[in-house]
Amino acid sequence: MKKVLTTQFQLATILLTMLLLFGAVLGWFHHQKTSDIFLSSSKELFEQVANDVTEHFYSAYGPVSTTVRLLSLSPLPKDEDLKDRLSRLPVLVDILQSQPEIVALSVGYSNAEYFIVRSLNSDYMIKRFGAPEGAAYVVDNIEREEGQPDFRRFFYQADLTLISSKDLGFTSYNPTVRPWYRLALYSQDVTTTAPYLFYFIGKVGVTLVKEETATGNVMAADITLESLSNTLRDNRVSPSSQMLIYTSDNEVIASLEPDSIVLSSTNEDLSIAQLEDINSEVVTDFFKLAPAVDDSHFFLDSGGKRWIGINKPITLVGFTAKLLILAPESELLAEASAIRNESTLVILLIILFSIPIAIIAAQQMTRPFKRLVARSEPIRRGDFSQNATVETQIKDIQHLSEALEKSRAATIGLSRLFKALSHETDNHRIVQLLGREVLELSNADAVLMYLFHDHDGILIPSGLQTPQGARAPHTLPRLNIQDENLALVAAFQNDFHSRIIINRSTTTTTGTHDSLLNYLGADQIIAVTLPLTARDRQKSGLLCLLFKAMTQTENDPTANRERIDFFESLAALCSLALYKKLR
Repeated sequence: MKKVLTTQFQLATILLTMLLLFGAVLGWFHHQKTSDIFLSSSKELFEQVANDVTEHFYSAYGPVSTTVRLLSLSPLPKDEDLKDRLSRLPVLVDILQSQPEIVALSVGYSNAEYFIVRSLNSDYMIKRFGAPEGAAYVVDNIEREEGQPDFRRFFYQADLTLISSKDLGFTSYNPTVRPWYRLALYSQDVTTTAPYLFYFIGKVGVTLVKEETATGNVMAADITLESLSNTLRDNRVSPSSQMLIYTSDNEVIASLEPDSIVLSSTNEDLSIAQLEDINSEVVTDFFKLAPAVDDSHFFLDSGGKRWIGINKPITLVGFTAKLLILAPESELLAEASAIRNESTLVILLIILFSIPIAIIAAQQMTRPFKRLVARSEPIRRGDFSQNATVETQIKDIQHLSEALEKSRAATIGLSRLFKALSHETDNHRIVQLLGREVLELSNADAVLMYLFHDHDGILIPSGLQTPQGARAPHTLPRLNIQDENLALVAAFQNDFHSRIIINRSTTTTTGTHDSLLNYLGADQIIAVTLPLTARDRQKSGLLCLLFKAMTQTENDPTANRERIDFFESLAALCSLALYKKLR
């Protein structure tokens, strides 16, 4: 014999199995996806660094560009001697103070003369120029006397008090042959050079230039690219990460270690470091693979670690460079691993505490079933005296309870009907009994019954039952079955149920009368008609279930197949009763 388990046991088992399965799947999914989320976040972080680098550079470039444009319109580019040039020094110093990203302001004259003001704002600059104590600015001036250059240097305090000056002797420096000067001659507005090495200060930067068109003299402002390195350091993605910016010639112009991007040989010649000169194993490995991973996110195995990187072009004013970021996967996912472990522990605790909850939930969910079973036991024994309805929030159990209660009520009604019929001999009373019980069982608004007189070939209205009691159907016409144009006659001759709409404009075509509408107090009625057919296939009449017309489809009795089946069962019982009593 097959073992039968209780609903509570089966439901508790299903809930616990689903809970354990859900916990296992959730833990695995969380384990897999947490890393993906952090990797995706890392890529977004890389993109944000690229945006920050670009935005910070442009934020510095914009004011400087405006400054160069305004200075090109000032008298400075037209000054012909040192005295006039030094008279502009307060204005130039104010600019250097308000825009610290500018390291120098200069003018290159078309006669090969040169004037430049630099800010000594760091120990490096003071040492580089051998400045005396208290020096805040250094001014270089090159003038031509009888074709020979006169190169002089001046050191000033912060209040522009002259500290010292010296003659630097002969110099071969000629601004007119410098790339920045020539670039300005071919441009109508402020333009920017590609990154290059500022020889005098030993730093990498760019120069913004603008020609004074009347004289051909060029106004220039030098910006070092240290701000790019500072931006990289401010956005360092992990302790061991490598971040640098390099040009299409593989020259490194910014990195996390800006001092390493300018190389010095034994004879003190300076040069910009190449990508291959960076002392990093992972950068070297990347340089070998660079053609394969250009302009994309990538993974790289180097030094026994798995690295995540991006090699993204960034557009800066005057040139295009590439941002390279390399970070160990283990460092980027360190937080993810901690979160994953904590989440696993939380999931296990949730599962542990959910087990008793699942058992209690199974008990609560099966309690209505148990009550319903208890209510059905008397019915199974033939006792229909107790109500079978069970109040519950579970829709299916509620429907089952209502169906059981309807079956109980129908059984009581049919039992009462058969008991009454067994003692009744009056035909009129029999029709009334049938009508009253059918009205109660069908929940119709009225029941109209026609009996067929075979000898005369007519349908006679024999009983009209309403909730207020029996009504005399004498106002309703008798129907000749030969008059097939009448809807009720057609319904009688049909073997199945029919649906007829009765209103004041259709009473004559259906075979009824306005009094029927008056009895129900409605302007329109839906009539469900069912032929009363005996066992010998002989028709004894027509049962009409009358419903006040509803606007909602779900209230239409003909829209519910279960109700139609029940109506047909009632018609069959009526046919049987009439066959036995009226034949």
